Amino acid sequence: MRGSDPRWTLAELRAQALTLWEHEYSGHFAVEERFVFPVARKAIPDPSLVDALLADHEELRSCFSLLQRRPPEQCRDLLLKLGERLVRHIRREERELFQALQASLDECAMKALGKHVEEQLPAMCLVLGSADA
Repeated sequence: MRGSDPRWTLAELRAQALTLWEHEYSGHFAVEERFVFPVARKAIPDPSLVDALLADHEELRSCFSLLQRRPPEQCRDLLLKLGERLVRHIRREERELFQALQASLDECAMKALGKHVEEQLPAMCLVLGSADA
């Protein structure tokens, strides 16, 4: 999102966020929950990280749902919250989950998981509404 550009209205930012949810994040979350998190729960030393990431997903779903129901002029704080939460979640996955998976799975298992995710992501996005997949 180009939220730092003052020429963007709240309505435009809200619409862009909802489009990203529909075409990107919802499918991404579904693939993680269906394929990555179950592997991680069994493989990594501290599976409570998976619980925390699932809680993030639920919180983000709730925020997007609320964003959809609110009029644009009431979305400023929610858009800021969403941006912060998404960045925090992505960093947690990159810095904690993926590192733990790499430390716990052998190279063959990591490649197989990555390939499976790559294959499933476009299909899941199509099922959930992405026209770009």
